[in-house]
Amino acid sequence: MPSFESAPGSERAWNLLKKLGEGDAGEVYLVESILDKQIAILKRPRRSAFTSDAIRQSSQIEREANVLTALAPLSQISNRLNVPRLLDKARPGNEFSERYFIVITRASGFDLNFLARTVRFGAFETNALPAELYADLDGSQRDYLQRLAQTNQIPTLILLRTLSSVIEFLGTIHKYEFSTPATHHYGIIWNDIKPDHFFWDPIHSRITLIDWGNAHFLEADGATTDRQHSHLDDYVQFMSEMGSFISSNAPDLHEKLAWPRELTLPNVVTEGIKPLQERITTVMGETIAELRRARQKEADITSSNSLDYSRF
Repeated sequence: MPSFESAPGSERAWNLLKKLGEGDAGEVYLVESILDKQIAILKRPRRSAFTSDAIRQSSQIEREANVLTALAPLSQISNRLNVPRLLDKARPGNEFSERYFIVITRASGFDLNFLARTVRFGAFETNALPAELYADLDGSQRDYLQRLAQTNQIPTLILLRTLSSVIEFLGTIHKYEFSTPATHHYGIIWNDIKPDHFFWDPIHSRITLIDWGNAHFLEADGATTDRQHSHLDDYVQFMSEMGSFISSNAPDLHEKLAWPRELTLPNVVTEGIKPLQERITTVMGETIAELRRARQKEADITSSNSLDYSRF
């Protein structure tokens, strides 16, 4: 039997199965609950961090827990988009220390950069995509990646639905009012928008947005208490990060959407987000109509019994 490090939470105890990553915000592990074997994600401060770093990282991780708790009701009512759910956290008394941790649900599906690499290099090219990434995939997920690699492109409809859903979600959370025992909040900014934080689940056609440790709560005027951030920062990040991703991986779509450039904070909504959202809606409608026509044409061909084959 392998020997696992365990983490006793407030609700359950967790075995740390595999380290998934490490960065300025702490360590991330794949974990399993000891009793019911639920697979999840654990985040904690780096064990090698200085005391000041451990305090900063634990504070950031706790903020992510608070943000995910606040956003949970929005995830429950959305058909297209969700965020990870908070499952557990360290027992009281471990706050602001390297012993603090949270456990959240694992995002289903594959992040956009992963899909882009699959399209570019193939589903099972060892040098491009490590084999261990596929160890936990079921047959339908493997089939999906293989079919995706054969098409040589991320489906346009996936990209359009992702762009549309995220813009809509940002607009919702920026004005999402809620109260905590400490104070009243007037919104949330994500402040960490990048393609590898967008997970597409092909089984349920849903998007999961991960990594909320850099998020901030907003005041009534749409800015943070320290005046260092505002809701406009999310839109600037979105336009920059997703514009670069779409340009590299779907240049035809980038051109069709006439992706805005040289945007600043004052004009990012009026000259960036709003006109882009309108073009996304238009192109999405055209794409869906084209797919329906193609499917109808295929159905007409396969079901036709009016041809007189004796003439051929």
